[in-house]
Amino acid sequence: MVTWSRSFVVALKIFVVSILWYIVGLIIAMIGVAALGIGVVSKLSTPPRTPEEAMAYMGTLGIAFVFLLIGGIVAGFGALATFVKFIVEEAIEEYRRELGGPYPPPYPVPPPPPAEKP
Repeated sequence: MVTWSRSFVVALKIFVVSILWYIVGLIIAMIGVAALGIGVVSKLSTPPRTPEEAMAYMGTLGIAFVFLLIGGIVAGFGALATFVKFIVEEAIEEYRRELGGPYPPPYPVPPPPPAEKP
């Protein structure tokens, strides 16, 4: 059975690595916010004169949305993957501790090739 101290160590690892994933996702999202801010601020001085200029606003908004979406996905899936990784690793280690034996081979050993007849 897993001890409380080991459980808290795994929880702390999950917390720290998840925070790192959230920071990476936030940085990616902030790139989108910066692109939106730079695009809007630079275009606010003059209103769009043509539909092409108006579409440039929409393009900037689309780029910002894509970066925000990618940042959220990176943060969410990174944190989820961290949780699964550490929980599965700890479960396998606990199983191996309970067995008390050597680690099983990663795959079966193939049979030797047949002997050639002279």
